Amino acid sequence: MSQLKLMPLGGMGKVTQNMYAYEFENEILLVDCGIGFPDNYMPGVDILIPDVSHLLRRLEEGAAIAGMILTHGHDDHIAATPYLLPELPDFPIYASLLTTAFARMRMKEGNAKQIVHEVTDGEEIKIGKNFRVEFLNVTHSVPDTKHLII
Repeated sequence: MSQLKLMPLGGMGKVTQNMYAYEFENEILLVDCGIGFPDNYMPGVDILIPDVSHLLRRLEEGAAIAGMILTHGHDDHIAATPYLLPELPDFPIYASLLTTAFARMRMKEGNAKQIVHEVTDGEEIKIGKNFRVEFLNVTHSVPDTKHLII
């Protein structure tokens, strides 16, 4: 029997570097792709990015990335896209209108070629063969933030 697996690739125990992989069968849905901010004990380090070594290993084993969702426009949720996306295969990315604009600006900083598709409140989309996601509006310090029902 198949089971859903959740793998945090960043963001656990801190407010930054948010990135999560939901895996069902051989398909992966990524949620967020954010940077972290170094502390005083990391001289010379400008930013921190999520550790995608597990993700790269799963891709080598035959898994596929079905898509990515960006929940909102804060850097700890979108700003690693120019660093990580060029190293990954092509897949669709979904975000709200404002988050899409922020993500596209960030992605131009690197060589990320993935397309960000806009979604609306209450919209339910199918990603890959295993995932359905509904987007719900929530209040946050940046407008157009979405909560997900996966």
